[in-house]
Amino acid sequence: MLWIFTMIDGRIENMKNEFSRINIAFKIPIEVAQMMAKLSLEISQKEETFFVLDSFHYYPHMTIYSQEYPVSSIERVLENMEKLSKNFSPLRFIATEIETICGYIGMGAKYSPELRSIHETIVKEINSLRKSHLREKYITAIHEQIPEEKMKNIQEYGHPDVLNLYKPHITITRLKDEGKTERIISDIQWEIEDFTIDTIGIFKTGEHGTCVGLIEEFKLKS
Repeated sequence: MLWIFTMIDGRIENMKNEFSRINIAFKIPIEVAQMMAKLSLEISQKEETFFVLDSFHYYPHMTIYSQEYPVSSIERVLENMEKLSKNFSPLRFIATEIETICGYIGMGAKYSPELRSIHETIVKEINSLRKSHLREKYITAIHEQIPEEKMKNIQEYGHPDVLNLYKPHITITRLKDEGKTERIISDIQWEIEDFTIDTIGIFKTGEHGTCVGLIEEFKLKS
């Protein structure tokens, strides 16, 4: 049986029978991760941010499917992802443009047919392991006025931005004052427009959608 542990007030608490936020995401190649960490640090030296990427406390990544699962399902998530990853070929990341929303700053990626196929396969194969569980923020969203397609995605897949609404991107950081984003992005020099991704990581998710711990990684087929 898999056990998930967290530190609370200096004590290790067993989270059996609880829920855990897990992000299935592409791992970023080291040279790109280093560039992103540099940009993240530079931005933090100009404005206050919620986190700085460093590939240790905060991992550069590109989310495929982020969910909150019963801890009892995590082992199955790992097993299924190991099998699925063997069927996926490495794919190209093609940068589009710097994107900002709610203080987040990141680089968008082309939603290629290859990327769409991987994303849709994982969402449809892994979705059942959340046991119809919804994060509290999405339970609240169901009672608010949101677009019909987002509502349907929440109800069926536990997340609004999947399938046709999936927006592939890699986040650099998040500003505490989102009013400063336009000034900051004008200074960003993104140096690597095109690179190959060949690994999927299973990450523990922290605040602001960060990946704060690598649980397992799977190489795509060569």
